[in-house]
Amino acid sequence: MAELCKFPGCTRWLTTKGGFCVSHAKYFGGTTIKEETPKPIPTKSSKRKEHEKEYRTKGKAFLKKHPKCAGKFKGCTGKSEQIHHKAGRTGANYLNEKTWLAVCANCHTAIELNPVESKQKGMSDSRLIKTNS
Repeated sequence: MAELCKFPGCTRWLTTKGGFCVSHAKYFGGTTIKEETPKPIPTKSSKRKEHEKEYRTKGKAFLKKHPKCAGKFKGCTGKSEQIHHKAGRTGANYLNEKTWLAVCANCHTAIELNPVESKQKGMSDSRLIKTNS
């Protein structure tokens, strides 16, 4: 049966050897019965990790297949280095190669910073409208 801390007026439950709660044990010489460190909350789900692994594999193959930058913005280096997700990276678009665009870093930045021009050039799709691609 659980006991209350020996410290006068304390209403915490006994959690240490010596009869004191964790707060009072450090002052009265009790040792903690069970010091458990909470498990860290995983930053990514196992499903997300699987998708990222698949994305890295598909992404390398995609860039190899499309070596030239499709952006052609001012400052373009001509060589594709990154993948722009025309319809965003959420849901099925993350792994859907139909929504990808091989671009250099300069053009990728230009696409992200100029959404109106990018949509006019067909380099970004509206993320509010569902597409059947």
